Amino acid sequence: MLERIRSRFRTDPEPASGKRARAARPRRISRREREARQRRLLYITTAIAGAVVVVALIAGASYQYIIYPRHALATVNGEKIQRSEYWKVRGVQLRQQLAQLQNQLQFASGDQATQLQQQLALAQAELSNLRDAPVSSETLGDMIDDLIVMQSLDDFGITITREELDAFLDDQFSPVPLVSPTPTSTPNPTAAAWATETTESRNITATANTESSATAMAATSTAVSLTATALVTPSGSPTPEGTTTGTPNATPAVTGTAVATGTATVEATGTAEGTGTPDSTGTPDSTGTPEGSPTPMPSATPAPHEALATSEALWDLYEENFLKPSDMSMDDYRRLVAEPTLGRIKIQERLLAEISDTADQVHAAHILVATEEAARAVLARLQTEDFADVAREVSTDTSSAPNGGDLGWFARGVMVAPFEDAAFSLQPGETSEPVQTQFGWHIIRVIEREANRPKTLATLQQEQSASFQKWLDSARAKSVITADIAITALTPVTQPQVQPTFSPPPDIPPTPIPTPTTIPTPATPEGSETPGATSTP
Repeated sequence: MLERIRSRFRTDPEPASGKRARAARPRRISRREREARQRRLLYITTAIAGAVVVVALIAGASYQYIIYPRHALATVNGEKIQRSEYWKVRGVQLRQQLAQLQNQLQFASGDQATQLQQQLALAQAELSNLRDAPVSSETLGDMIDDLIVMQSLDDFGITITREELDAFLDDQFSPVPLVSPTPTSTPNPTAAAWATETTESRNITATANTESSATAMAATSTAVSLTATALVTPSGSPTPEGTTTGTPNATPAVTGTAVATGTATVEATGTAEGTGTPDSTGTPDSTGTPEGSPTPMPSATPAPHEALATSEALWDLYEENFLKPSDMSMDDYRRLVAEPTLGRIKIQERLLAEISDTADQVHAAHILVATEEAARAVLARLQTEDFADVAREVSTDTSSAPNGGDLGWFARGVMVAPFEDAAFSLQPGETSEPVQTQFGWHIIRVIEREANRPKTLATLQQEQSASFQKWLDSARAKSVITADIAITALTPVTQPQVQPTFSPPPDIPPTPIPTPTTIPTPATPEGSETPGATSTP
């Protein structure tokens, strides 16, 4: 205590060591200052954590809605197919599939209804989780083919204008063609009568316009179908039952089958009534005659402005029920679906122009059996028996056996090579030795042979399809294609070894329809009772 008082009143300067010691002692922090410092630290930590969360959310949203949709599922010669484009095309496909399945389910029963319900559930499950669902290799493969088609238009000197594309779209839902049809190749004029007769006799129908071309190529294109009239029922349009349905909801559910305006409807104006009375054996007699005959009543063909109005109305419904729910605009539809479809049609037309409408053809019949021994046995029987009779009895080709093995006329390139070589080496009336193919063993007989014979429409259409597929395969092989998944259309799949089925030529005669045989009913003598009949008092 005394020392402290002395030091306070001491006048001598304080040693430097004492000052340094006093300065080195830390200043005591008050509780208020300590709490303020802790609050500042908490605020800084919270702000940093919040910033990290915001950055993470922005990064996640950017990836989910910007980067991921723009991710390239595939590239074709450097041009990308984005995931968002796939979602749009696949979404429209699934909604159309749902509409078709729901429509078919209305008329199905039993096992068929169960199968349709299973397909419906699978399609609904994929559609509800489309962004995370596995990519359909078939859909992506067709989108790759569409891109190859569009990239190849310049090689053919083909251009598609906006006016041409709009006219093509208007024509899809129109009940009558709105644009002038593009001519397709037909048999030459010198054989017009023969071609007409052959076409009518074999029920070959073809329409020489772009709509029929689109239908013909639908098997090779999984782009969205442009002819979806049956999937959209316009407000107030007649249904088969004569009732009307309202405008469809945004869901692809369809409550009835739509009938496009301008299509012919058939109304029966008479009913068949039998006047015969069944006898006691349960066999009706033949005294009944039908009264009245059904008379087709075609509806009036709409005027062009009516057809255009119908097309526009159906397009509005199609856009509302299929495109908008799939986040696809009309510009997207033109670019991803309509333009590649029209491009395919135009390329097919160019390829068809290169196909000759005549060819060296043979009219042949064959007998197909499983082994060489069976074929030798057939040859032995043909020494004394009719070829057609033996074919009906032993041939395993169910398409030609009912006609005595008759395959009709065909040119080179239709049948497999061993069969073709044997057939074209024969003269009319000659029979081949046993010929082996992947289908079995054939005995071939040439009935007729003709050089430069006109091709039928069925043959021309088959050659057109084969020519387009050959070109597409070649263009695909030359293209530089990368994809995230294995593409079905590009990767051959090894199938289990099974016996292939013989494919007849397109002009094979139709299978004859057997004539029903009427079983005669023995006449009952007058006054006698029919056995088993009980008299009524």
